[in-house]
Amino acid sequence: MPDALQFPHARIQDPAASPETAGHDRTGRDACSVGGPGLLTGAGGLWPNRARRARRPPERGPAFSALVYYPPSRPGEGAALDSSAGPYGAVAFGHGFFREPIRYAGLLAHLATWGLVVIATESQAGLAPDHGQFAADLSATLTYLEEASADGSSWLREAVRVDRFGASGHSMGGGASILATAADRRIRALANLAAAETRPSALDAMREVAVPVQLIVGSEDGIVAPASTQKLFEAARPPRLFTTLVGGYHCGFESDPFPIGCDRGSLPAAEQLALSRHLLTAFFLLYLGDDGDWDAVWGGPPGGDPRLRQTGEPGARPTETVEAPGTPTTGTPATTIPATASAPTPTATTTATATESATATAPPSATAAATTGTAAPQGAAWLPWLARAVPAAAEP
Repeated sequence: MPDALQFPHARIQDPAASPETAGHDRTGRDACSVGGPGLLTGAGGLWPNRARRARRPPERGPAFSALVYYPPSRPGEGAALDSSAGPYGAVAFGHGFFREPIRYAGLLAHLATWGLVVIATESQAGLAPDHGQFAADLSATLTYLEEASADGSSWLREAVRVDRFGASGHSMGGGASILATAADRRIRALANLAAAETRPSALDAMREVAVPVQLIVGSEDGIVAPASTQKLFEAARPPRLFTTLVGGYHCGFESDPFPIGCDRGSLPAAEQLALSRHLLTAFFLLYLGDDGDWDAVWGGPPGGDPRLRQTGEPGARPTETVEAPGTPTTGTPATTIPATASAPTPTATTTATATESATATAPPSATAAATTGTAAPQGAAWLPWLARAVPAAAEP
C-alpha cells in the first residue's frame, strides 16, 4: 500500500511471521501496545497481547467487558494512544462460538497498527449465546467508543471518528456483525470471516444491510460450510465482495485456535492469517479512512494469487455520489473479465482467475512495480498488492 496509508510505528505485518508474532512491525517491536487502567472502573491494568481492557458498569449503560486495540504513540508495552494521527475509524469485532476475543489478537492488533481502533466484546462466549444480544453488544461497544471520544477525561478523548464505524467478526461473531450492521446505521462497512447463520437470521438481516460488504471464507472449512456464507453474499447489496481462501479452514482465522473441536485445511496457518489480515485491512482503510486504495480491494490488471477466488460488485467509488445509507441500490449487469481485459470497471461484477507470473521487491502498493499474468474464467479477481505482499512460501 502507498506510504500515505502508514501511521507512526505502524508497518504492514510481515506475512512470513508466525501467529505468535502477529501485531509486531518488521523490526520485531510491538506495533500495538498496551497498559494503563480500565477505561471507566480504574481496574484492569496491563492486558496480554497489546490491548487495553474496557469495562462499563451497569449504571453507565449496558454492561460489558471488551478488549480495545489502538495505534500506540511508541513501540513497547505501556504506550499511550497516538493522538497525533487521529481521530481514527473504529471497528467492533465479534468472536466465534465458545471463543474469547484474545484468540484473534494477531488480527485485531494488526488492524490497530494501520490506524484503526478495534473493540472486541467478551460477552456471549459461553455454550448458550444469545445472538441477538451479541449483536446489541457490538453496537454497545461502538457507543462506548463514541462516548469515550467525547469525554475530555478519557484516554480516548477525540480519538475516534464516530462517522467511520465498521463491524467484523468470525463465525457466530460474523453473523452477529451482520445483525448489528442491519440495525445500527452508524456502521459504514462490514467485513467478516466465515460468517455463520444466527437466530435471529443473519440471512434475513443481510437484505437490510446498505453498506459495503466483504465476506471471507476458507474452501476447506469443516465447521461453517462456505456455501452457507455464499447465501449471505447473494442476499447482500453492492458493493459486495466474496473471497475464498483456497485451502483455508475455519480455525485458521484464529491467531490462537481453541485446541478442541477445530478443523484443518491445506493452507498453512501463517498464510491464512496473513491473507485475512491484508484483506480486512485494505477493505476497512478504503471505507473507513480517507486515503484507502480502491485497487487494493477491487482489482487491477489480470494476474494474481492462486490462493484466492473472488467475485463481487464494486458499486460506486467512495468519492462518487451514492445513495444515503438505508436506501436500496441496484447493481449493474455482471461482466466477466476476459484473459486480455484491463482493470475491472468500478460498476461491474467481476469474476476471474489468475496465476502470478512476476514478483516485486517494492513495498506493497497497488500502483508499484508492474506485474503480468494470464487469466481464465472462474477464480480470483486480481489483488495486485496482495500477490506481492504475501509470498506463497510463507512458513507457519
